Amino acid sequence: MASPFIYNQVYRLEEYNEVIDVILVFDAYKINGTLAVSLYTADDGELYDVITVNLPESSSLPEDVQFVDVNNHPTIPEWLISNGLAEPYPATARSGYCEYPAFRFLK
Repeated sequence: MASPFIYNQVYRLEEYNEVIDVILVFDAYKINGTLAVSLYTADDGELYDVITVNLPESSSLPEDVQFVDVNNHPTIPEWLISNGLAEPYPATARSGYCEYPAFRFLK
């Protein structure tokens, strides 16, 4: 991915008893070029968090698929699906005690 792709749409995220308006940014992890998806706050453009996880198995995924960080964002899969941003992909990867599901991101 040559440069980040930014969704020009604001999405409302309810997480940890907080409601925040966010914008998705698609980029690539520098170490291996796989998909990195971040959320930035809509009001000031600050990084809220990266919602994907770059695991060793990431390199074998299609370029529009990445593991989602359910360890830090347990509700993010449902949020991605309900907003039409991603769909489940038939792969998971384990790191530590967490099993990370893969999602195909719909740009």
